[in-house]
Amino acid sequence: MKSYICVFMVILAMSLCAQSRTNPARGSQAFMSSCEKAAQEAFNRGSHHIVFTMEGLTGELAELIPVGHTRNGLARKIREVHDADFNIRGYSHALGPERIARCAQSWRDIHGSRLRVTIMGHSLGGGQSMIDAANNLAALNIDVDTIVSLDGRTGPETECGDEEEPYQQPDNVGRVYNFRRCGLGFDGREWDGPNVQNFLLDSGHSRMPYHPRVHQILGPVLTGPPFRRNLTQQTDVRGDVEELAPIRLLEQ
Repeated sequence: MKSYICVFMVILAMSLCAQSRTNPARGSQAFMSSCEKAAQEAFNRGSHHIVFTMEGLTGELAELIPVGHTRNGLARKIREVHDADFNIRGYSHALGPERIARCAQSWRDIHGSRLRVTIMGHSLGGGQSMIDAANNLAALNIDVDTIVSLDGRTGPETECGDEEEPYQQPDNVGRVYNFRRCGLGFDGREWDGPNVQNFLLDSGHSRMPYHPRVHQILGPVLTGPPFRRNLTQQTDVRGDVEELAPIRLLEQ
């Protein structure tokens, strides 16, 4: 387990270096301009669904080059496969909570009550950063339709993350889909709340956003109608290994 912690620290150092080479003022201005433009274009098409993604440590490079397990390997693939029309905005876990709030506020100013917000995050982007993002939106009176957490963590959790308290569903979030693995290192935590579904998958940590079962479950979620709070209740789903083990679909 020490090796996992060492890898965690090395990647953290690399991510901090990547952040130090960005221009915060210029990056912030460009990001808001892009967000506002996308919001207006989506409104003109009659599309009111915005999907925000947050990456883990390696996703810090998403601020410099177009990488992102959650954005590219999951959200965009679902949009392509289902020929759906929702917008995707991807950020690192470090900048995500603040940028999601600012971007969502711009979308709300244009879309009003028709706005539908989904937040998806992997690793450090699927843990406390996701809760921080939801809380930031709550302060702006913006509800989150759906949260998707993929092996979410706050640090180098071990033992399936079970020694840590479960993440709690924020009050302004309609439903939570949590996918995690167990016993292989870098294991994600469970979530708890009135409308939470926990899925235990046989998957590698970085491969979780590409897992066919994740795509199978989330396809109808992202492309279907908005969630209604009184239609579902807390569920704990543990998938069969025989069904979930293959990781060979939707990867290209």
